[in-house]
Amino acid sequence: MASSASIARSDLVILSAPSTWEQWYEETRSAVPDQLWKYFNPDDDTEAIEPETPVRPKEEARHWEKYNDVKAKLRERIQSTVAPQRKATLRSIYSVRKWLTDLKASTAMPLGTIQANIQHEYRKLMGTALLDWPSGGPTIWLAKWEELISQSIRYDEPLRTWLRDFCLVWERVPELSNYFSTVQTSIDELDTDKYTPASISAMIQRRWEHKKQGSMLRVANKPRATRSAFTARGVTLNGEEAPDASDNPDATAAGAAITEKPKASSKRKHKSQNEDSDRTTNKRKRDPCTACGGLSHNFSKCYLALGQESDLITDEAREKFQNNMKATSLRKRVSDLKKTLPSESNADE
Repeated sequence: MASSASIARSDLVILSAPSTWEQWYEETRSAVPDQLWKYFNPDDDTEAIEPETPVRPKEEARHWEKYNDVKAKLRERIQSTVAPQRKATLRSIYSVRKWLTDLKASTAMPLGTIQANIQHEYRKLMGTALLDWPSGGPTIWLAKWEELISQSIRYDEPLRTWLRDFCLVWERVPELSNYFSTVQTSIDELDTDKYTPASISAMIQRRWEHKKQGSMLRVANKPRATRSAFTARGVTLNGEEAPDASDNPDATAAGAAITEKPKASSKRKHKSQNEDSDRTTNKRKRDPCTACGGLSHNFSKCYLALGQESDLITDEAREKFQNNMKATSLRKRVSDLKKTLPSESNADE
């Protein structure tokens, strides 16, 4: 049997708080063969009867020996990976199944709390529209998004408007605007079956890799220094001193051109940087949605104005929308906007 020190490896999760229950439970569950888990499963209301000591058949003897070996290792694993403050219920007279049942009752978060946390993290991630690629690429962002999608499915908290929400976040990225324009058309026409979280995520990664390759090619194709440039500075390509420039009018002219060019280039570069800065500043100064005050979309894409539900809608946005709708002008704009939608636009994606 493995010792406690060998079991409590540094890569194992320690059950110390409700936030660690899910990962700890999954690791503990994966350490038990499927055919034997029924004897320890805390989620099964009907407790399986433990195998009895076999009398004759060899098959029963092997099963009994395997069960006892797994039970002993699981008991030791739990003792080694549960924080001291949570070991009060781990009495030796109790079965391993009771250990797990008691730990779940005292540590696991209620389903409603888990679902609320998923919604909170989802709104925090999806609440800001991107104007350009994230620093370092989309990998970290997409990993967090895929994790939330997976959790929503696991804990029965469906994110019904995930595709439309994804468009709102990514459609302003220059290399993606055309693609998401097509996606938005499919959403309006209720033709979204061809899109899945996996396919959208893979597409984003491909576009990012293509952009990186393009950047590398531009660096590789920078102009190279010529012989005249070296000669004009008094050094030849092989490192020898160049002939006196006064004896070579062409070299003198080249030298003058080289001397003056950096100044002009510097001015143009400085001007270009200022223009880029102005464009970036203007681009980031987005007016809030006139219906709900959100910054991730404009009026024509406001869920509340469209009369649609979304996991991104906060209580604050609803309250602001209701207050703004007291104005006759906004009520008319909302009414006109809804007239432009297909008759089934309120259906789930």
